[in-house]
This record gives sequence, C-alpha cells and structure tokens, in this order.
Amino acid sequence: MNNTQKLDYLDCLATLDNKALSQERKHIKDTLEKAPDHLFKYTRINKFTFLNISNNSLRLSPVEKLDDPFDCVSNFSIESFYNTLNKIPNDKFIDHFVNKIKKQFKFSFDIKATIKSCMGDCGLDKSKMMPVLLTIGHMNKEKANKLCDKFINLQNLVVDSKSSKSMESAIKIMKDPGKNLGVGSLSNVKDNKVMWALYGKEYEGCCIEYDIPKDIQATRYLFPVLYSKRISNNFAINLFDTFWSIVTRNTESSLFDNKIKGMGSIMVSLCLKDTDWSFQQEWRVIGKPNTDFQLFNIKAVFLGFKVCKTNETKMKRLAKKNHFSLYKMDPPSGDKKIRYTQIV
Repeated sequence: MNNTQKLDYLDCLATLDNKALSQERKHIKDTLEKAPDHLFKYTRINKFTFLNISNNSLRLSPVEKLDDPFDCVSNFSIESFYNTLNKIPNDKFIDHFVNKIKKQFKFSFDIKATIKSCMGDCGLDKSKMMPVLLTIGHMNKEKANKLCDKFINLQNLVVDSKSSKSMESAIKIMKDPGKNLGVGSLSNVKDNKVMWALYGKEYEGCCIEYDIPKDIQATRYLFPVLYSKRISNNFAINLFDTFWSIVTRNTESSLFDNKIKGMGSIMVSLCLKDTDWSFQQEWRVIGKPNTDFQLFNIKAVFLGFKVCKTNETKMKRLAKKNHFSLYKMDPPSGDKKIRYTQIV
C-alpha cells in the first residue's frame, strides 16, 4: 500500500461502526480485506518470548518504550483553532475551513474576510452571513444555508470537544500516548537484515509469523504505518479534518464531497513515522499497554543462525506441542541472501 491507500484504510477503520454508512459498506469491507495475510515480529528470545508463543499472543508495549522517541509524538494544541476566552474560531481555523471548501467551489469574493466580518459573540452569526452569501456570493438559499451550517457545526464540534467525555478521553490519550497506549509492532517482511540485527538480537533471536484472519473483529485493531516527511502530525488539524468529514458526509450539495474521507485523520499521529524507518514496512496493533493481543494465530517461527542450542531445543518442543512450523536461518553465504531451512 502507498500512503494514499493507507489513509483510505484508516478512514475505513474509523467508519467501520457507523450504521448510517450502508452505501460505503462494500468499499469498507474491500479496503480492510487488503490487510496483509501474514505479518512478522522480530524479537530476542527470553522467557517472555516463549510465554507469548505458548499463549499465541502479541504483547502490546507502552508507546514510551518504542524504538523511535519521535513515534506517536504530535503537535498538539486545540486552542490554536479558537480563542480560549471567547471561544471564537481564529484565523487558523477559518483558513483551514476556507482551504477545504475552495477545493470544491470557486468564490468570486474573499470568503475568509466575509466569514470574519460576520462573527458575533459566539462565533459565526448566521443571520449576518446568509444575506452576504445571497447577495455578494450569488448563492441560492439552500447552498448558502448549508455552507453556514457546515461552518457552525465544525465550530461547535471543536469548541465542544473539550466538554465531550469521549472526545476528552481521546484528547487525553493523544496528548500523552506514552503511558496510555500499547503498540505491537509487526513487519511485512521476514528477511530484513537491519531488523534481524536490531530486534533479533543480532541473529540470536527469532522472527514470529502471525496469520492475519480476514476477520473484522481482529483487523479492526490493525493499523498501517505511514512513512512521510510531509503528512501533518498536528493533532488539532487532524481533529479538524475528522470533524470536517463528520459534518459533510450526509450532504447532497455539490459543494461537498459525499465520500467518507478524513474520519481516520485522528489516528494519523499514531501511525506516522519518518521515511528513515520505511525499511520496517510496519503494521501495528494498537490497544491497551502491557496487554496480550490474542486474535492472530502463530503460523511459524524463524530462528536466527546464531540461536543458542538451548533456545533452539525449547523452540522445537514448543513447535511440536503448539503445531506451528519452525525454521532456522542458514549461515550467511556469498550471495548475501537470507534463507531458512525447516526443522519442525
């Protein structure tokens, strides 16, 4: 998947439980079925490794223990979108709104200046905005009314997000994901030399293969990692984009895109890494920290060529008992390719 496809995948995850989206169900189902059939976990071998394999589980480590200290860190300031004293949207909020609607409609007047001139004590004053859109904007009443409603709804969502219990919980988690979220990091590949060196204890460890079922109850926790230097990890902007999708999704107006886009924006900060890490080809399970995720099945385990005899013997016994395949990496050869030989 490229980043565009991954963002679409995140949108589908975010809209999964919305019963009003019957027309989108097929797209959601088809998109989520593009998740990999198999994913791999590079790890050192210790008592916890044997315990996880015995229990057919994946340990979710706290975000603060991830290898990249910049991972899941977002620019965070809901207040940057509105004045905290009078709760009136500021220039940043208006700019973002204007940029959204300009992609779908051409204005013959300065829409930003018009919105600012129609602000009252509680934000946009619809009674001031409507006549302006009807006269200067040459809009019909229906379009002018919908445009005002979209702005007001967005404004209310951003302002009220501080008082909404569910949104307050989400904001708390996003502000400090280190202790509030757990991540199980997986990879699309089992033969990456860098990851064997970093996470497989320099080829003394193992690589666990998980079979990913085509089951929404399992894959709803599985997120693709986006690698980019340009995608915004500003939580306020991502939250705005999520709200934008909420308030525009049911409109029939040609002003707005009917497709469900932007709902997954709130998750971008948890799934965005610098391109320096793209070699990992990571997918991650996100949930409660220090818990064991047990909705994937272990299909095979690949041992590094430096694995100690004791760990190899233990893993053989475990493979026979739990009925998974066991492979051992062949010693390095001149062509520098990783190869495995099945031993159970």
